[in-house]
Amino acid sequence: MIRWIYILCAFIFFTACNKNEDFTKEELIAQEVAKRMKNFRKSKNRQCKEESLEIAIHQTDSILKLNAVRYRVDSLKRPPLPNKPNVKIKPPPRDSIINKPFLGRKEDTIPKR
Repeated sequence: MIRWIYILCAFIFFTACNKNEDFTKEELIAQEVAKRMKNFRKSKNRQCKEESLEIAIHQTDSILKLNAVRYRVDSLKRPPLPNKPNVKIKPPPRDSIINKPFLGRKEDTIPKR
């Protein structure tokens, strides 16, 4: 009994997987044309993107080079020195202390020669 179930399952499996689709010549041609058109559009889009990027890079580089030359001349000059601030000069305070000898000696401590 189990043997018949296995055989029946195998038969159903093999008949279900057998797909017989016969394509006509027109359908095959239409599929091939659609595939080639898809590949052509993809390659054309990629080519257009590369060309536009190349043009954009060239324009950007030329603008950057032009600005670099223009601003290089300005950056080579030394900037001027800033103005010095005005200094308010205050008079020194008056000294109210009278100088007196430290040790109270009147003679000089350095001998004369």
